[in-house]
Amino acid sequence: MSESTPVSLEELFNETASAAALAEANAFRTVPTNYYKLQGTKFDASRNARGRLTISCKADVYKEDKKVGSVSFYISNEVQRTSAGKLDREFRLYNQMARVLYPEYKTDAELATVKVGELLQRFQSFPIGAYITETFSSPDAGLDGKKSYFDAKTEAEAKEYREKGWKANNYVQSIGKVK
Repeated sequence: MSESTPVSLEELFNETASAAALAEANAFRTVPTNYYKLQGTKFDASRNARGRLTISCKADVYKEDKKVGSVSFYISNEVQRTSAGKLDREFRLYNQMARVLYPEYKTDAELATVKVGELLQRFQSFPIGAYITETFSSPDAGLDGKKSYFDAKTEAEAKEYREKGWKANNYVQSIGKVK
């Protein structure tokens, strides 16, 4: 065993930590891009500035029955469209969640009778499947004034983005049955 050498207080005033190591230690933990089992843990509902009901869903993330993390995502039973005229992610995820949690309902008319509170109770009682991406955002805006976003499909890609100092987030892209 090696011996330790005492360090004076004066010497400690010249010591610092690495900014990259601090950023890594403080980074929000994410899970790699994959299909996972989610178990709902909590939700918070609010109306945004335009009056739209938005529900923040929180869930534990499982891979092969082992908890590997947690994720938050938003759903809404109220339709909103993108600038391209398509249904937005919040409504699409609400629709997908309703279809998974109410397999006994076969038609859109039946699904339309589902109360949001009942759906959220089922979300906390029954697991769902979800495709989650590990998405990295560039620290600076590009020539168009917007940040760049890339989904890491492999661990090597994730490592490369982290080394560049890009911030990682998880996004629920779709909801389906537990596999």
